[in-house]
Amino acid sequence: MPDGLPVPLVQRRVADPGIITEAVLVFAGPLDPAALRDAAEAVCRAHEATRTTVDLDADRQTVHPYTPGAVCFAVCEAGRGGLLATLDERAGRPLDPARLPVFRVDAVTASRDRAAVHLALPHAVADYTSMEIVVGDLVTAYAGLTAGRPVRLAVPGLFTEHLRHRAALAADPAVWAPGGKGHRAAEFWADRLAGAAPPAFGRPRPGGTGPRTRVLAGTLEPEVSRRLAEVCREARCSPFHAAVAAFAEAVSAVTGEEDVTTMCVVHGRNDPEYARTVGMFIEEVPFRQRVRAGTRRAFLSSVAVHAFTGYVHAATPLALVAGHSPEVAAFASRWLTRGLFLQYRPQRYGAGLEDAVDGVRLSFPQEAHAMNAAVMPGVALFSVDHTTDVLTTDFRFDTRRWLPAEMDRLHTNFLDRLTDYALHPDAPVGPS
Repeated sequence: MPDGLPVPLVQRRVADPGIITEAVLVFAGPLDPAALRDAAEAVCRAHEATRTTVDLDADRQTVHPYTPGAVCFAVCEAGRGGLLATLDERAGRPLDPARLPVFRVDAVTASRDRAAVHLALPHAVADYTSMEIVVGDLVTAYAGLTAGRPVRLAVPGLFTEHLRHRAALAADPAVWAPGGKGHRAAEFWADRLAGAAPPAFGRPRPGGTGPRTRVLAGTLEPEVSRRLAEVCREARCSPFHAAVAAFAEAVSAVTGEEDVTTMCVVHGRNDPEYARTVGMFIEEVPFRQRVRAGTRRAFLSSVAVHAFTGYVHAATPLALVAGHSPEVAAFASRWLTRGLFLQYRPQRYGAGLEDAVDGVRLSFPQEAHAMNAAVMPGVALFSVDHTTDVLTTDFRFDTRRWLPAEMDRLHTNFLDRLTDYALHPDAPVGPS
């Protein structure tokens, strides 16, 4: 990668060494550490992001050539707390995106037929979809190696090519001239975001004490999750749209605002060439809604239409549009210090790979292990996970920036409103 290529803002936001993209593989059957190491090295050779550093001080990221030390690999025995407790201890260590190695593989053995493996990459170099790819390739390589077959991993599109394309897009005058897609995106977002502001939540007084990060978790009951999926199918939309709609209602209930803008974190893989590329493709897309409708079904349909029109222009990243639109730049600037984000994660790594290795039954628990102590300064990140038959929430926020009582209310309101979309879809939306 050429020196001086800037690091996109979305990567800057998650460059703290405690912010990690992770996966866990549990082995019911024998673990071959040597084959696991070889499989990890094969993944590292195939995917340049697993040997990419992001240096904010130098304002650049660099792809390093593969060397045998490019993977941080370790094997240990489970301690007194058991397999997953020991794994948590290993997983919680920081992982600096500015220094190699950035790809970490920790194996913990409890017995001859019981082991777990934790995979970690800095979030600055890999998003959640990336971990699906890494897990798939690691299991494929390990299965081949333990069966005596050569490792053949498909060569993916390069993340550096994506970044070069992004840089070229920003610098191409034709893109931003009248009629160009950048110019059309700038006009669209300037109109959509005129007068928009982040939700008016309060902020704590300076000098707070106690844990910097607080995490709230919730679960939608299986029957409620099933009914919500039915309502979404009837409305020809997805649970993502229900999450955006319920979040807008929850924000409105807590702040009293009817004009609500929600900044959503989306996967950003618009080009099929990069469908199997490990990298940080996440983009930020704002959804602005007037939180009022005759029924929740109607509001859900309105959200889906707004999402579709927004995605039409999302191929031109909002961060690039801000460089060509004062209105969008002003909106982005306001959001820098009031960073409340919603993300919907349907990704489930390891799906279909449970019996990929002869003589071993694999399972893939989706719970967080590395991120429990992570600090995202100033940020509140509301994640809705749809990796099983039920929806779960993971809401983490900086207690120095956000009032815990307000965030508690927001989380509770969200779960209540999401339940209402499932059970009371014909009720009105708006002030009682």
